[in-house]
Amino acid sequence: MHLRLTVEPQLTNGFLDEFEKIAAKKKPKEKIHTPQELQKKNNRGLLGAGAAVGANALMGAMAGPFMRDKNVELPPGPEQTPRPEPFLPRQKGDNSFLPKTNPEYDKFLDQKLMGHANEHGDKGNLRQISRADKIREQMGGIGREELTYDMKSGRGPAVAVGGPKYNVHIPDNAKESIIGHELGHIKNDKMWGKVGRGINTASRMGSSLGALPAAFAAGYSDEPSWTPGLLQAGVSAPMLIDEGLASARSVKHMVKQHGLWKGLNKSKVLAPAFGTYAAMGATPLAITAVRKHLKKKKEKAGK
Repeated sequence: MHLRLTVEPQLTNGFLDEFEKIAAKKKPKEKIHTPQELQKKNNRGLLGAGAAVGANALMGAMAGPFMRDKNVELPPGPEQTPRPEPFLPRQKGDNSFLPKTNPEYDKFLDQKLMGHANEHGDKGNLRQISRADKIREQMGGIGREELTYDMKSGRGPAVAVGGPKYNVHIPDNAKESIIGHELGHIKNDKMWGKVGRGINTASRMGSSLGALPAAFAAGYSDEPSWTPGLLQAGVSAPMLIDEGLASARSVKHMVKQHGLWKGLNKSKVLAPAFGTYAAMGATPLAITAVRKHLKKKKEKAGK
């Protein structure tokens, strides 16, 4: 059996005419910028990137000096270990010409240099660690065997995840709310699991790497566009959720321990600390908002 398809000439011609019309349409000409215009765009982009750096630095400068408490009361701790003799006394029958090293001295030196304070593998002042661990006990939900404290790394407040234990970096005399915030990150990580940890890690890396390019793009474009800011905000969202929830856990702990107003007052350092992360996510949007406002104002003035 043969199947024959007949197409009316008018229908075919109609389709061909439409294709010809589409093909005949001229493509919009790409705007060729003068050197002055390119320089102006570059200046706007650099100004946007500078705004991102400045906003982050400002929030960090506001939070940094207030992260430590000058009036910390440390719990009682063990006396400082006396320095043992480096070598064992020679015994009768020792055939070795060189004296034997004292294992206790090696242990003392390791603690002195590396800061191994106890059986948990902590590093730092035992009394400072005891103070931080008391806050962990009060907050609940984190076992002592799940973490180690590092108060000798020189790093700012942070929690390293992904190892056999959570590694909590806290400076000596850190405020109670700061310690609670870092412990709050551990509770978040336990709640979200490996998938949530991966998303959070990717968000932090993407937000850090994309902050300056997004701010530059927001300032560089010919017309102010929300696209760079929305992309940066989307990438930063998991990080901001993690930071916000960790701060909320800390505030809850502070209010429980000290009452509503005193607890909130002791937690106020968390606001500028959160601002350092918010600046990374929101600065490109702020740049676009300012540009759109200035453009609208200029158009009104020209009418």
